[in-house]
Amino acid sequence: MKKTYALLLSLILTGCAAHIAPELSFYDEKTALENQILGSYKELEEDVWMVASVRSTEDEIKKVEMSTSKKKVLDAINNQKFNADDVLQLKKEQAAGENQQGYLVFFDNDKSLIDGEYKKFAAETIRRENEFRKIIMEELSESGGAAMGEVEKAFAKMRGEESPKGTKIQAADGKWTVKQ
Repeated sequence: MKKTYALLLSLILTGCAAHIAPELSFYDEKTALENQILGSYKELEEDVWMVASVRSTEDEIKKVEMSTSKKKVLDAINNQKFNADDVLQLKKEQAAGENQQGYLVFFDNDKSLIDGEYKKFAAETIRRENEFRKIIMEELSESGGAAMGEVEKAFAKMRGEESPKGTKIQAADGKWTVKQ
C-alpha cells in the first residue's frame, strides 16, 4: 500500500512538475550610459523648476548666472512642457510617431487628409518639438561626453516607454509598429 501511495505521489509530483514551470519575465534594464544621460536630463528639468519657482521680475531672473547654452536648453524644456498636450494628442491620433533616434515623425491620418489647417498645425508642432529635443540632446551629449547617437538612442527608448498605447513607435530594425 505504501508503495502504491509513493508511486502515485511520485507520478503526481512528476506530472505537476512538468506543468508547473515558473513564468519568467525579462525586462530590458537601462545601461549605465542611459542612466547617466537620463539623470542629466532630470537635473536640467530641476533647473527649470528652480528658475521658474523664483517669484520675481524678469530683471531679477536675468541676474541669475547662466550660460547662453544652458538658457537655451532651459527654454527648450519649458517650451516642451508648454506643448506637451498637443504632442500627446498628435501621438494619440497617430499623426506623430516616435522614431529610433528620439524624434517625432509626422504621419498623415484621417484628419490631416481632409483638414489642411490640422496638417499644418501637426507638422509645425512636430518640427518645433524636434527642435527642442535636438537642443536638449546636444547639450547632454556635449556636457556628458556621450556620442550624440547614444543620447538619441536613450531618448528614443525613454520616449517610447512614456508614450501611450496606440502610439506609432519605430523599432530598432526600422519598422513602425503601434504600441500595445
